[in-house]
Amino acid sequence: MKYIKLCCLLFLCLLTVAPLSAQNSGLVRSGATGGTTYLDLPLGELNLAQRQWQSGQMERALITYTGALAWQANWVPPLIQRANLLMKMGRKAEAQKDIMQANRINPRATEFFLAEGKGNVAPYLALYPGEYFRQTYAVTDAEPSPRDATSVSDFRTAQHRTIAGNDSVSTAVQAVRHKLDQDLSASERKIDDLPRDYPQAVRAMLLGNLEFMGRNYNDAIVLYSAALAVNVEKWPELYYNRGLAHILMNDYVSGCQDLKEAERSDELQLAKTMYDCLCNL
Repeated sequence: MKYIKLCCLLFLCLLTVAPLSAQNSGLVRSGATGGTTYLDLPLGELNLAQRQWQSGQMERALITYTGALAWQANWVPPLIQRANLLMKMGRKAEAQKDIMQANRINPRATEFFLAEGKGNVAPYLALYPGEYFRQTYAVTDAEPSPRDATSVSDFRTAQHRTIAGNDSVSTAVQAVRHKLDQDLSASERKIDDLPRDYPQAVRAMLLGNLEFMGRNYNDAIVLYSAALAVNVEKWPELYYNRGLAHILMNDYVSGCQDLKEAERSDELQLAKTMYDCLCNL
């Protein structure tokens, strides 16, 4: 999404500078050279390899991923990232070997990282704040409800049924319907049409989801954090989505903190599923 979309939230961000600073002061960010770890794993090596890949240094990136795996052979993120790189280099047999190994170790985590590589993370995302939509738009949970779903497939199906079966003509509900169809441009236009006095926390979450689905994870984190800063209820969906975004940026410390916070509410069972598969590496 264009930078101008973030500027639309300038007033909100100005209001939340102090809370955000306090909230983030205790978080450990992934280092660029391997100095930061999670469970003694060198997360910085993943960041370095990604930068090398993005700058066209594919062979160097391959060496960096292999070095990270020498540290811990049964580490799913570098296995999948190396597989994606090998696939890009035309070395499909080697890539498939990495994928098969990752799948033996942690099939749910493997599925998540492969989905991200294909740009298909929508089934994992909480697409709207459940509590607010239930109260405001008379949304009735499907069976199983998004709150109770423990698998990704059930979660996506429940979100789809809940929204598709709702007869609300609200602009916000329509924006979510477009997101379910992965029509991000249409969803963005609907969010633009929301009234000026529409709750900023909801608007920020909806925009954050668009950034997430566009693989702009850092921008998504900024928006989710802004929503949390002004939202008294602290919806678990915000922590959950922000946790996934942090993890996709190799920040497992912050990501797993957020997933654990979402899990504590008992309002989003999928948070426990994702915490168990992504944080117990």
